[in-house]
Amino acid sequence: GSWQAVSRADFAYSGDDEPYGLRGDLKTVTTYTAGSWQATGTTYLRYYTAESSSSSSSSSSSSSSSSSSGVSWPGPRLLKYVVLPESFARLSADPEVSDPFTASDEIVSEYADHYLEYDSNRRVTRCDLQGGLQAFTYSFADSGFSPDYNHWSKKTV
Repeated sequence: GSWQAVSRADFAYSGDDEPYGLRGDLKTVTTYTAGSWQATGTTYLRYYTAESSSSSSSSSSSSSSSSSSGVSWPGPRLLKYVVLPESFARLSADPEVSDPFTASDEIVSEYADHYLEYDSNRRVTRCDLQGGLQAFTYSFADSGFSPDYNHWSKKTV
């Protein structure tokens, strides 16, 4: 049989002088269903930048621990927040938000489905899901074993 399009996605990228992403960073993904090509939702991605690193960098339930611990800037091009379609629709509809793309991290954290923190090696050390309802922390260790097929060299806990 012939190919039939059943869905499509439009990708938008950050441009110059955007506060929460560098030029070329994936900013939104909008999906559509076949037929009338109605949009089914937009996923919004926000990144760590030098400007946004000093803002609140936590999800709503973890704001006291993360912001008081002074999360340091892990570097450019690392995801900070992922706002999935249902949450992005709520963020966009918030009467206090004139533009979801320029809303403060504090506001976006209330709607974020994923919040990520990193160590100096750019590895995820914390992942909060669903506005902080679930929080996962990760640590890393090197083994003392010599390199070999039957020896582990690194582990994530």
